[in-house]
Amino acid sequence: MNCTVVCACKVARHEHGTRNMYLIHKCRGEVCRAAATRYEKSRRLDRLYGREADRVDAQPVREHVEFLRVNGVSYRALASASGVSKSAIMAMIYGRGERGHDPYGRVLTSTAEKILAVKPSMDIMSAGRPIDATGTRRRVQALVTLGWSVSSLAVRLGVSPSNFHVLLQRDQVTVKTALKVRELYTELWDKPNQASSWQDLSAATRARNYARFHGWLPPMAWDDDQIDDPAYSPVVNLQNVSKVDAKREAFLEEAEFFADSGETIDRLATGLGVTVESMEKRFERFDRLDLLRRLRFNGKAAA
Repeated sequence: MNCTVVCACKVARHEHGTRNMYLIHKCRGEVCRAAATRYEKSRRLDRLYGREADRVDAQPVREHVEFLRVNGVSYRALASASGVSKSAIMAMIYGRGERGHDPYGRVLTSTAEKILAVKPSMDIMSAGRPIDATGTRRRVQALVTLGWSVSSLAVRLGVSPSNFHVLLQRDQVTVKTALKVRELYTELWDKPNQASSWQDLSAATRARNYARFHGWLPPMAWDDDQIDDPAYSPVVNLQNVSKVDAKREAFLEEAEFFADSGETIDRLATGLGVTVESMEKRFERFDRLDLLRRLRFNGKAAA
């Protein structure tokens, strides 16, 4: 008997001489019957000799899919992240009613491994899903230690400063907000606010003082892999922090004395045994560009 059935599937294009053509389209041509016979014979031999290791129980995989769904991961996002087609995932969960198939009892080992490897993360969750706000709050606080006020961060994020302040008091934020804050944090974590005006300088100083008063930690204190974990608490050597603060205060006190005495930045650098370039970077790092301007002004006046 020759093959006469035509595949009418809208997506797949089943060919004659395959088991799918025999099962799905009921083709009883010689080559399709032979393909189905070969497959069934091979399957029975594999079962007889225990060679079904390429397939595993589908139930744990279905439970993991449900876990991902509860955590805001859609079937489409799961398919994209795992590399397993959405239709294959849906067939494993619901079966194929049009073909009379119940949910699959076993799945390919490779399919199971790909799906089980997917973990809930902001990158694949639905944008509007509420999640714990701990990581978002920590990132904002870390940026404030660099002189970026909460209001200035809100402007960069394109949200109302007042609403942003309220948002940071909540236990949860949406995935969309968390992603936007994470993106801004990635951009600014190593960039202290370099104020260009007296107003900005004052705001940056207030932000740093506010962060210091509340004991907020800088970006370098956080592990990027754990900053979102509410149970994670970094170990900070407060003694070393105190030493750094003491050195900073001693340097600024010396610099203010030189500025008040009409001395120049060159004289200050010589007195401390460092280069002028190193001096300038130190003023920038300590957010005291006002002192740097005064020392430079003294140098111009002396000239």
